[in-house]
Amino acid sequence: MSYSNNPQQPPRWPLILLRWFCSSRWIEEIEGDLMEDFVLNCRWYGKRKARRIYTWTVIRSFRSYLFLDNLSNQHNYNKSVMFSNYLKITLYLVLLLNLMIMNVLEQLVP
Repeated sequence: MSYSNNPQQPPRWPLILLRWFCSSRWIEEIEGDLMEDFVLNCRWYGKRKARRIYTWTVIRSFRSYLFLDNLSNQHNYNKSVMFSNYLKITLYLVLLLNLMIMNVLEQLVP
């Protein structure tokens, strides 16, 4: 993405840092959003403050999921955790159903 024909250019070093840190999966989306915000901030606050806001936003946007390229391992882990949770809930519901049936039968038999 080239900003050479745009008179309102964001600071270079936060952009370089973002491109180094962020995975290729997210870089285009995040960079586009940051550029839109930078242009709006230039209109509202002026170029100097917009550059500070841009730099601060890039620093704040460092998250671990942006750094990881392969998220499949986490998804597999989450699926196994979810399955075990579903199993626990199912067993608990079966237990409650059995208790409810026993209570109803207890009420029916004199």
